[in-house]
Amino acid sequence: MKLSLNWLQELLVGLKNFSDKEIISVIEQLGYEIENVTVLGPGLENVRIVKILNIQKHPSADKLQLATIFDGKNEFTVVCGATNIYIGMVAPYVGEGTVLPNGLKIEKRKIRGIESNGMLCSQKELVLGEDHSGIIELDNNFVLGESLKKYVNDTIIEISTPANRFDCLGHNGIVKELAIKFGLNYIPDKTVFEETKNLPFYDLKIESADLCPKYIATNISNVKNDIKIPFFMRHRLSVCGIRS
Repeated sequence: MKLSLNWLQELLVGLKNFSDKEIISVIEQLGYEIENVTVLGPGLENVRIVKILNIQKHPSADKLQLATIFDGKNEFTVVCGATNIYIGMVAPYVGEGTVLPNGLKIEKRKIRGIESNGMLCSQKELVLGEDHSGIIELDNNFVLGESLKKYVNDTIIEISTPANRFDCLGHNGIVKELAIKFGLNYIPDKTVFEETKNLPFYDLKIESADLCPKYIATNISNVKNDIKIPFFMRHRLSVCGIRS
């Protein structure tokens, strides 16, 4: 299971007073094997937030587009092959001379006769995930010109959870453990979901009350899957190994 330290610190007040090293050490002391630790942010210092102002077709290539981008001060033109870009889109951009986390150095070069001043980036190019199908779509609350590192700086811990500790197969379960160990006050989430009695009923027979004394199900309906998910949700799920 993958844990985001940022997420843990949001759930448990006071945890930010402890270093990443201390938190990781305590998680290990609690009996969870640390399989991997990934630090997000290094190498993203020069990745800037930009907005796409205009898009034109590349005159010499059907699958390429020319995007005019704005970083809050200056405008640039980049050649882009991604199909998900649109006017008004906020995205990560790297300019000439920048070295990406994967070691790729960005240089000003001509693509089919048109000079590209850097590039817009996908998730995989910035080592923030495996998605290479399109440019990362950010939100309008990102400040143009700022470094992407400010928004994605995090430490991801991959742990092995004992088979009998199903209560800790999530951030809330681990947070309760950390609260006891660090002597912090854990305040559970007080989100209240609206319930209705007009639910469908299903025939259910419990074969063994000793093995299963109670069975509870929740019916979720009217889900709108065409709503754009905010970047922080998509990113947080992604770094924890879950596709949004």
